[in-house]
Amino acid sequence: RITAGLLESIFNKESPLHDGAVVLGKGRILAAGCILPVSESMELPPSAGLRHRAAVGISERTIAVAFVVSEETGAISFAAQGKIEMALSESRLTELINQHYEV
Repeated sequence: RITAGLLESIFNKESPLHDGAVVLGKGRILAAGCILPVSESMELPPSAGLRHRAAVGISERTIAVAFVVSEETGAISFAAQGKIEMALSESRLTELINQHYEV
């Protein structure tokens, strides 16, 4: 079962898995510490770093959606179908989680 505590422990800066992606499926963590393909899109905002490019990259190549946490600001962004929505509000984040996952 996926819990906030489990995700927090994976993404703790001291964790060896914190730099990679976590792949979720069927209510479980399927993999952690994953390296994702990076988007080469020139349409991404200049503030989009490698994590954001990887989130967009995986959403360009698969049906996956991606949530990404900025290491610098802690802001959460969402990528789907090759597009990214940056710095989500708490209400928008909740809406997207409910839309894409059974919670």
